[in-house]
Amino acid sequence: MKHIYRIILGLSLGLLLFMLASCEDWLNVKPKTEIDSEELFESEYGFKEALAGIYTAITKENLYGKELTFGFNDALAQQWNIESINNEYFSIKTYNFSDIKAELKIDSIWSEAYNAVANINAMLNVIDSKKSIFSDNNYNIIKGEGLALRAYIHFDMLRLFSDINFTGDGEKHIPYVDTLVAGITVKDNSKVIIEKAINDLEKASVLLENDPVRSGDSSPDTYFANRNYHMNYYAVKGLMARIYLYMGNKEAAFNAANEVIMAQKNKGLFPWVKSSDITRSESELRDRTFSTEHLFALNIRKMKEYIEKYFRSTSNNLLTREAVGEIYEGIEEYRKQYLFESSGTEANVPSKLWQMENKDNSVTDLPKKNRMPMIRISEMYYIAAEAKLETPDVAVKYINEVRRHRGIDVELPTNISSTEVLVEIEKEYKKEFICEGQLFFFYKRLNFSSIGGMPVYNYVIPTPLAEDEYRGN
Repeated sequence: MKHIYRIILGLSLGLLLFMLASCEDWLNVKPKTEIDSEELFESEYGFKEALAGIYTAITKENLYGKELTFGFNDALAQQWNIESINNEYFSIKTYNFSDIKAELKIDSIWSEAYNAVANINAMLNVIDSKKSIFSDNNYNIIKGEGLALRAYIHFDMLRLFSDINFTGDGEKHIPYVDTLVAGITVKDNSKVIIEKAINDLEKASVLLENDPVRSGDSSPDTYFANRNYHMNYYAVKGLMARIYLYMGNKEAAFNAANEVIMAQKNKGLFPWVKSSDITRSESELRDRTFSTEHLFALNIRKMKEYIEKYFRSTSNNLLTREAVGEIYEGIEEYRKQYLFESSGTEANVPSKLWQMENKDNSVTDLPKKNRMPMIRISEMYYIAAEAKLETPDVAVKYINEVRRHRGIDVELPTNISSTEVLVEIEKEYKKEFICEGQLFFFYKRLNFSSIGGMPVYNYVIPTPLAEDEYRGN
């Protein structure tokens, strides 16, 4: 098992490149040849390829290709009807983290996440000394994305493995690895992790001030052509909003979320998905993830392979725990009508991630295949609503804005209480983020005593046993 101290101690760029070369075709590395950092990072192209390889690495099954989205995370959130002890997620659903199946998943998530962080640090470790090789604004963009990705990964590790005590005296569960050095990086408490993540994001937002996404113009550099596939300026702001809300700083959360909302309203960025793109009669052409709304998404090239046995076969392993009609309250909206389609004999099968190939190859405008949403515009509205809970009439307006663009023509009343607003936000998280891994973090942040009838006695996922043993020695 690979753990942080082993990754950092033994990391060489030759091994890094060889590993990334095996992940699709990002890096064209000569077989059995080591390329060290000096050769890789002698050109702007080398930095681009290294960053692309990092994005590819986090699309793996043990990270955002499955476990941190529809797998481990959504099982924790009780999204799935898991009753058989033989189901690979039974121990996750029952929070039995000492079970071997759970331990293996936890170990894989931890090791691959920190391996990705080590690769990011390898790039950031040398980028300042190579600033002169970059053209245009590319140094700022690549470094900004690297810092933002480091914060993104660490924040998800925090949300899984740490408590939510931000007083500074909480237990230390994870390290924030921001250097590439031999040795063991000490663990920090939640307060320190948050501070380091925000620090990385603040630096990233400055570096990305001239991000092409801010003007809505296409970048002359094709590498930066689709900014939604990168941790762009507004994705940084979206992540900051998510983090600030998690730590209870509602004012800062609202300000960050509102900046993104204003970019949508004033600049037309991240527009709401068109109803015509959802309701198309050709099911393979439906924009199932509402791709225009993504602040940041990953290109999961093996999406079909990853979801096949869970959502695309007659023996679907992951069916919704609640009936689809109950989740969507009997309202015929886009998310219910077009993101749950029959697969075999089962009805409660989400088809959000199907994103099918065109059957006869007669149409070439397949809508954003293989996308995994990481941050979306609707979350900014939910964050804004929760940040304004003390004025429920204002908060409800943000929720109603999302509902209107999901085909719901009945608005929530503005004279409801703050408690009722929070109930509506919970319902929206269940509807909006199925298969995306965000619901569990909502429950953890608000410290629900149970999820879907399953008592939660401790929200802190234990770190891998071997990791603790090595640190103890």
